[in-house]
Amino acid sequence: MEIFILLLLFILGFFLITLAGYHLFSRLTSNYIGKKHRQMEHIINTGRVPDEWEKTMEGKNSSKQIKYFLQELEKLIEYSKSSNLLEDEKTQKFLVEKLESTYEEWKGKAGEANWPDNK
Repeated sequence: MEIFILLLLFILGFFLITLAGYHLFSRLTSNYIGKKHRQMEHIINTGRVPDEWEKTMEGKNSSKQIKYFLQELEKLIEYSKSSNLLEDEKTQKFLVEKLESTYEEWKGKAGEANWPDNK
C-alpha cells in the first residue's frame, strides 16, 4: 500500500512538473515570437524605431544607437526570411521587401544629426 501511494505521488508530481514546464515554455516562446512580430508591425506601419530599442540605447551616442538599430532590423529581416510562422509566401515576401527598404532608408538617414527622431 505504501509503495502504491509513493508511486501515485511520483506520477502526480511528474505530471504537474511536465504541465508547468509546458506552460512556461509556451509563454516564453509566445512572448519571444510575439515581440518580433510586434516590432515588425511597428516598423512597417510607422517607419520608426520601436520604442523598446530606443529605451535599450538610451544615453548612448548616436552612432552606437544607429548601429544597434540597423543590427536589430537585420535580425528581423533574417527572421522574416526564415520564419514558418508567417501567413504565406506572399506575406513573407511583402515583409522582407518592406523591412529591407526600411533598412536602406535608415542606413541613408544614419548621417543625419537628428536621426532617429521618433517623436
